[in-house]
Amino acid sequence: RLLAEQMAALRQAAAAGARIASGSDAGAFGVPHGRGWITEWNLLECALGPSGREAAAQGNQTIQERFQRT
Repeated sequence: RLLAEQMAALRQAAAAGARIASGSDAGAFGVPHGRGWITEWNLLECALGPSGREAAAQGNQTIQERFQRT
């Protein structure tokens, strides 16, 4: 039930124009590095369809540009 609610909230945020970015809890107990990120990408695609990965890629790019070290 929690996952369904989170996916619905993600769809609602994307529909409202929110920037979506990926991340992971890699290093947290039970979240292996690498696999957690792949799982997140797959869940984004489940929630948003094929546009989920593109939305996250655009959000990630925005974050990288905004927080680029000079």
